[in-house]
Amino acid sequence: MRFDIRGTPHEQARLTAAFAHCTYPFDLVAHDVVIPVSFRDLTADRALGLFWLSGRIEVHSKITNPVLEAEVLLSELAHAVDQYVLTDADRIRLQEQWHPDGPDEHTWFDKGPYNTWSGEAMMGLFVTAYSDLPVTFDQFVHKPTPDVVALLRSLGPVPPPPAVMFVGCRTSSVFHKKDAHWWLSCSTHTWASWEAAVAAGRRPCRWCKPSEGSPLLTPPQGSAEKVNGALGPTAGDAEPSLTSPHPGERGTFEVGHESPGHSHRVADPLD
Repeated sequence: MRFDIRGTPHEQARLTAAFAHCTYPFDLVAHDVVIPVSFRDLTADRALGLFWLSGRIEVHSKITNPVLEAEVLLSELAHAVDQYVLTDADRIRLQEQWHPDGPDEHTWFDKGPYNTWSGEAMMGLFVTAYSDLPVTFDQFVHKPTPDVVALLRSLGPVPPPPAVMFVGCRTSSVFHKKDAHWWLSCSTHTWASWEAAVAAGRRPCRWCKPSEGSPLLTPPQGSAEKVNGALGPTAGDAEPSLTSPHPGERGTFEVGHESPGHSHRVADPLD
């Protein structure tokens, strides 16, 4: 998850300063989405901040207190985490933690009084869990108690597995660079480091030279055999030929019809 901070240089500096209060590890979020963040006069919306379900954040441009500005931004970041990170099972666990005596009529959104929505209470919960900021929007029934804060932190994004740097086939004693094209179809074993591959009893391929970090070498003519239609190492380094998997396609993030998201609500329009 990444953020596109927009506006004038001064506005970008204000938003960057607000982001600095947040300790949430957004770089570990697997969802590949870019969220635009900008200022806008939200007086007509009677809100200090808005998160749009299509994936963008707006902060009221008339806020003059930088601490409040940061709290508003982090509150809308809470909705982004809710939408892109939390699962239904996570929300059920948070609801159960907020209601230790059993379920009640409180919903995550939409039903019942606004101050009973657990999805809006996520704002103060997120601010408490991932910043040093005070929570001034405390009108919600569900409070950021220590046990719920600890649960939310435990539901954070899972660190990605170690990057794959070297690959090898099950029946071989050789390992290769991860982009060694003649072995992409039979990379049944992976290692994050050269040392890990060697510790597993493998030796480096003589052609792609995984220990050197040099560009892949093309085997000399006459010394290579055909592997899946590509030139591969000599017979001494040969591994079984397997059918290459059909390459997948990454979908693009499309912004459809926008519907208002969640916000800080104020009793009267701001002057």
